[in-house]
Amino acid sequence: MWLLPLLLPLLLAGRALDRLELGDDLARALGLRVGLLRTALGLCAALTAAGAVSLCGPLGFVALAAGPVARLVARGRPSPLAAALTGAAFVTLADILCRAIASAALLPTGLYTALIGAPVLILAVRRQARRDSL
Repeated sequence: MWLLPLLLPLLLAGRALDRLELGDDLARALGLRVGLLRTALGLCAALTAAGAVSLCGPLGFVALAAGPVARLVARGRPSPLAAALTGAAFVTLADILCRAIASAALLPTGLYTALIGAPVLILAVRRQARRDSL
């Protein structure tokens, strides 16, 4: 229940983040308080990540891979909700694989997220870098 007040500002900040991506000067000209926005959203993101890790354990590649994968699937600017749903689907897939492959000796889901997430993350970052260089 304590997570909801932290997630709400992150979910509502999509447009502000799009403006911030235009650069600090233009974002200020559009009426954003850039320093306050960066500080508030950074704090919410850090507290949300800390809470998720304390509840679920360190599934680090999910957070790193979900955004780029959501961007590839959405073909543009995915919302934070799309990235969150991508991350949830990724962990579910890793857990299903974990239970199917190693049913006798249950290995941590974090191992499978790392094994799947590392190549996915590398491919997504390479593809995005290729697009940005054009």
